[in-house]
Amino acid sequence: MERIVSVLNDIDEKAEQIIAAAASVKASMYEEYLEKVASCEEDLLTGTDNRLLEIKKEKGLSLEQKKKQIDKTRDTRLREMEDNYKLHHRSMVDNIFKKIIEV
Repeated sequence: MERIVSVLNDIDEKAEQIIAAAASVKASMYEEYLEKVASCEEDLLTGTDNRLLEIKKEKGLSLEQKKKQIDKTRDTRLREMEDNYKLHHRSMVDNIFKKIIEV
């Protein structure tokens, strides 16, 4: 009977050791998991922030280029209007004057 109690006691001790080792491994794995999750979150946030900066830069350049093109077109058209005014001012005034007189 003592032998059975001794064997059962040994089994109980070994079971406790296995449970303690499993708890230790579990805690270690959980810490490793938390570290990996934190690392992944940081990598994801960094990547997202970098991509947002790239997009903002691209859009900013695109808007700046469009603004420059609009300014250039505006300046060209104003110059054309001024040239047209200088070339045809006298004839326009004469035509208007003739129409006033004819009425």
